[in-house]
Amino acid sequence: MRILFDSRWIAPHGIGRVAREYRDRLAQDFELVELVDGPKPSSPMDWWFLGQAFRRSGADILFVPGYNGTPLAGRRQLFIIHDLIHFGKAEPDGFRKRLYYNSITRLAAARAKVLTVSQASADELGRRWPETRGHVGVVPNGISEQFAVRCGVPDGKRAGLVLFGNARWHKNLPAMLEAVALWQAQGPERSQDAVTIIGADEPARTLAARAGVRNVAIGRGLSDEDLAALLARSSALLFCSHAEGFGLPILEAMACGCPVVASDLPVMREVGQCGCVFVDPKSTADIARGIDRAIGLTSDEQARAALVANHSWDASYAMVAAHIRALAEAVGPLRTTGR
Repeated sequence: MRILFDSRWIAPHGIGRVAREYRDRLAQDFELVELVDGPKPSSPMDWWFLGQAFRRSGADILFVPGYNGTPLAGRRQLFIIHDLIHFGKAEPDGFRKRLYYNSITRLAAARAKVLTVSQASADELGRRWPETRGHVGVVPNGISEQFAVRCGVPDGKRAGLVLFGNARWHKNLPAMLEAVALWQAQGPERSQDAVTIIGADEPARTLAARAGVRNVAIGRGLSDEDLAALLARSSALLFCSHAEGFGLPILEAMACGCPVVASDLPVMREVGQCGCVFVDPKSTADIARGIDRAIGLTSDEQARAALVANHSWDASYAMVAAHIRALAEAVGPLRTTGR
């Protein structure tokens, strides 16, 4: 079976990691043709480019690791809708993005096999697009090995907080920083440990200074190994988004034995099965209280080991491969490739 894989998604971000993990494994099991050139997947006319590229490739199946499926590929495609954040009213340029989702993406999803990363996202897709019910598959993200092998520090002493510095509206960074400042103000000893913001220097430093957060450190360009080491020695990860499709950092932190302060949302409850404190993301006071509660959590090694075992990239990919084979069988006889 020949698969055209949209490798334009491979980049240093969340979807890029998913794309890389699946691409490498697909190449071992199928005849893989990579699409590496062309417009950005977010281009309004990418659906046309992608459809023509699929036709020219002679591939049996189109696999797109992002949301940019094309109606031109009909049933012979599989693509991943990682979240529905573009429907948020605060999303910059949200009207154009919602229009694209509700036209091109919806047309493609009505016929294609659609994957998403959580049951919460699948349920929301079904509510918004009833015609997709019954052909949306749930495939959770995996935990990279670098996180799975880490669990705490030798002396058992954790220190410091970790946040991700994405400034998009749904990541809720200003409120989390205000909560950290409130938490620090409740005791001088709390200001001694670093507050590490993962991401670009700005606007993280400006937002932290405005909130009054002390002892800020910026973790930019961290490798998986460095991030795992940071989580393994930290007191808590704050992940209090207004919306998420999955929440991979929650899994990564729990795999490292790092407690998590997470938003009380269905998707967070679904992912955060151990080592999580759930809070109201709109309440800085509740987030601050959540930090105290998270730091007081004791590690459940049995639950952590089960989490790691059930969320490997190999396990995630096995589900993807099963969907590909089922799709290939459903669309009829395929040409022989020798594989």
